[in-house]
Parts: sequence; structure tokens; C-alpha cells
Amino acid sequence: MKQLSFFLLLLTFAITFEVSGSLKLITFRAKFATEKDLSSTVYNNFETWFNSPETKEQILKTNPGIEKVEKVQSDFNYYIADLSPIHFPGLLLRTRVKFQCLFDTNSLIVKCHDRNMERKYEGSRFFASIVSKLFPEVISTSSYGYIPERKLFFNHAELIINFHLPSWFPIGGEMVERKGSEAIQKGLVKDLQKTVDGVISMYRKSFPSP
Repeated sequence: MKQLSFFLLLLTFAITFEVSGSLKLITFRAKFATEKDLSSTVYNNFETWFNSPETKEQILKTNPGIEKVEKVQSDFNYYIADLSPIHFPGLLLRTRVKFQCLFDTNSLIVKCHDRNMERKYEGSRFFASIVSKLFPEVISTSSYGYIPERKLFFNHAELIINFHLPSWFPIGGEMVERKGSEAIQKGLVKDLQKTVDGVISMYRKSFPSP
């Protein structure tokens, strides 16, 4: 029953986008930062470990929504990731995304834009045509860093999602933006905390306590 309701919602939005002549831009925004105190002697080797190219590539794989990461051989600063598939009623969506990585001493910045995403649909062509109309513009930036003076590891992230709704949509744009941003914020906080815990876990496996 939930799947049927979800499908009807998708269908409604798809038809809306087809027939509507006047659209309004809706933006979801989320931003979060989390830090980890590494003043314990257990983390004496963290700075050296964090700055190795191998470590930073491994960090890219700690995101729970990523299944596989590989370097773009023609461009050192870009990687391609296979995201976890998304299941819709009668349809499976697989996504590959190309993202930019900026490596520097004690920092790693990851930037992604949805224009660098490749989506493949498995299943009904009719369902695929509906779902393909619903994807918004997504822009994300995530920064990992280590501050030696404070012995602090941090992860900052910002996510922006833009899409259009018809001007006659029954729920006000401000409410849609507020509720949507709140939902995105909760997911971002959860993912960032998991990512930081994953990085620390990787380090502890490399330098186990005596």
C-alpha cells in the first residue's frame, strides 16, 4: 500500500511538471559541521596518516551511500563513484557521479554537482520516464581537515537542492522549503557523524592501541 501511494505521488508530480506553465523555484539547504578531539596520545600519528594519498582515497569510500570509487585516470582531481541503487515500484535506479577532490596539507575538499551524474534505469520505461522528471539540481561540498595546533579533526558539509513546483501548488513555497530543509538537515547530520566515525575507525585499525 505504501508503494502504491508513493507511485501515485510520483505520477501526480510528473503530470504537474508536464502541464504547468508557471513554476516557482524551491530550494532546500542544509549545513553541518562536526569535530573530533584527537588530543589523546593514541592519535599521535594521525596527521601523517591523514595526509597520505592512500588515506584520502579511502576516506572517499566511507560514505554509506557509495558502493564503489575509482580515480579518473585522465584527471588527477576527479573520481567516479557508483552510488547505492534506489528502488522504486517497478524500477531500479543506478547512479554514477563524477566529483572533484581538492587535496592539500591537512585538508580534503569534495565537490559534486548533479550535471556530472549519469543515471540508468532498470525496469519499466513508463516508470522511468516519470521518475526522470522528478530529479532536482543537487550541489554539495564536503570538507575534511585536521588542525595540528588544536589536534582536531573536522568534517564540514553543505548541501543545496533546487527544483521547481507549479505556482498553484497547494502548499506554500516557504513551508515546503522549511520542511524539506529540515528533513535534509537530519540526513546530513547522520551521514557526517557516520563519516567521521568511519575515518577514526580506519586510523585505529592502522595504528591499534598497544
